[in-house]
Amino acid sequence: MIRRIHSVALAAVLAAGMAAAVSSPAMAADHHGSKKLDAFHKVAHDPEPGVPVIGSCSLIAPATARVVQPFLPVAARVTGGCAINDQPVAGWSIGPEGNESDFIFFDGARSTSWDLWDDTPLGTRTWRDDFAYTNDGTAQYTQNNPVTTVKVGSWAGVSTSRSGSKVTINTRIVRYSTSYQQPIAWAGATGVIQFKASGTSTWKSIKNVSTTSAGTYAYSYTNSGTGDYRVLYNEAAYIWGATSPTSTR
Repeated sequence: MIRRIHSVALAAVLAAGMAAAVSSPAMAADHHGSKKLDAFHKVAHDPEPGVPVIGSCSLIAPATARVVQPFLPVAARVTGGCAINDQPVAGWSIGPEGNESDFIFFDGARSTSWDLWDDTPLGTRTWRDDFAYTNDGTAQYTQNNPVTTVKVGSWAGVSTSRSGSKVTINTRIVRYSTSYQQPIAWAGATGVIQFKASGTSTWKSIKNVSTTSAGTYAYSYTNSGTGDYRVLYNEAAYIWGATSPTSTR
C-alpha cells in the first residue's frame, strides 16, 4: 500500500518519540515498536485518489550492513525523479505492515540515515516501498525494492612465534553479541591459515581452522623460510567473516 505522509507532523512526532524512547534503558531497548515506528504509523494514511505518478524514486541503501554496536546511523539516499524535486517525501520499511522492524524516511530531503539498532533482525531483507510523494503531495513516484543483508561483525587476530624451523601460529576471533552488546568469543568459527613467502605475492593456504569455545586456535609446523601469516575466517548465517592482520615470521 502507498501511503501519504505529512512530513512536518512526522518530524515532530518522531522527535517526541525519540525523547521518550531514551528516558529509560527499558524504553530505549524497545525502540522499534513502541516509539519511532508508532509515530511513523500515526501520521501515515492512504493517498488521495487521482494523484498522478510522475516518475521513479529509488532507495540507495547498502547491500550489506554490520551490527557492531548498540546503535549506528547508516547513510541512505534517493535517486531518480524524486531526487530532482527539492523536498521529496518517501519511505521504505522492512517487516509486515503494521509490525515493521526497520524503516527509512526521507522527510523533504534527498539523503537521510537508517537507524541500525542491534536488535534489528539479522539476515537478508527486502525494503518494501511505502510511499513517495512530492513535498506538496500533488504527485507521487514509483519505488524500488532493494535488498540488504544484515549480520553481526567479527574481528580476528593472529600472532606467530618461531623456535628454529618450527613456527607456531595462534589466532583468536570474536564476534558482536546482540544479547551482551559487546564482542564475545566466536566458538566454532571456521577458516584457513595462509602464508605468503617473503618476496612473493601469492598467499597459500596451509591449515584449516575451527576455533575452540574461547574462539582460539593454535597450529605449529616446520618452515625454515620467512614470510607473512594471516587467517581468513568464513562468514556464517548471521555473522560476517573476518581477515586477521598479518604477522611476519
